[in-house]
Amino acid sequence: MLLRVISAAVLAAHLCGTSAASPSTTDVNSSDAAGEKGLAVAHWDGIEVVPGDGISGLGKQARESIERWRTFAERRGYRIDLDESQRVLLVSDSERFQNVSRSLAIVDGALQRTAAFTGPRETPITILRASNEVDASTARVAADGLGFGGHVFMYVETGSFRERRAVDARLAEAVVHAELTLHAPFLSEWMADGLASAIANETTQRGIIGGEPKTFRNVQSKVSKTARARDRRSVDLFEVSGVEAGEKAAPLEAEAMTIVSFLRKHHEAAFRDLVIELGTNEPAQGRAKYRDEEDALRRHCGLGALEEIELALRKGRAYRKR
Repeated sequence: MLLRVISAAVLAAHLCGTSAASPSTTDVNSSDAAGEKGLAVAHWDGIEVVPGDGISGLGKQARESIERWRTFAERRGYRIDLDESQRVLLVSDSERFQNVSRSLAIVDGALQRTAAFTGPRETPITILRASNEVDASTARVAADGLGFGGHVFMYVETGSFRERRAVDARLAEAVVHAELTLHAPFLSEWMADGLASAIANETTQRGIIGGEPKTFRNVQSKVSKTARARDRRSVDLFEVSGVEAGEKAAPLEAEAMTIVSFLRKHHEAAFRDLVIELGTNEPAQGRAKYRDEEDALRRHCGLGALEEIELALRKGRAYRKR
């Protein structure tokens, strides 16, 4: 899709309501006049939030985050919902998400399952479920230009009610990815993807694999079939990472989800320590990240960890820990 380029100043005005000269050509907000939709709905734990309401318990950083998005939400037709813990600010299309209780329950579930790998923070992360690429692009450039883009995560969500399994799983994965980006920035892509899909499945009974919602049983079955066909002794993390012939490709999502699910079930404490170690320590220059992962797995989960993972991949649901 070809998007019109708008200056950073104008984008900042769209997001935060500051003054800026209008572009000489029609801008992306021309169809929605400022303020036409009225004050955007904002809630924290079921309580409506309006400027100057003096709500007890609502943190300063959380309130600032709400007001930062108020004008964007007004002009674009979004609602703002802060979860009970004040860790996630969810910005969603107000017409398509008239009731967000289900969404907030998913946010809460994903946060609880990710808590072992994260830490405290005062500023909420913002997750924008954009209705289209234009809204996502506008918000991203403005947030980055105003210096708070590091706490903003977004994706385009056009799923209908009949696609709610996918809608729910995408939200859960977005929460996990956002938390890991802030608290475990050096975690490899495949491990972060696997953890996001595994936690999404635990929270919503689906993970996103190849862009589609899949049950873990379905994913595990297909991975098991592939593993039996190759019949090798230990798992190849280089292959799982998606690096082939020196070129970066997409990680093997199904394998990543299955490996992480296995580690969470059979080596929960060790896997927590492993994720924190790999996620918070910058890899040594010139050393392949998968080598650090292999070493960490042997150190935290036992010398035979790579062989145990491969055996679990082959056996699938029939695997029993020795």
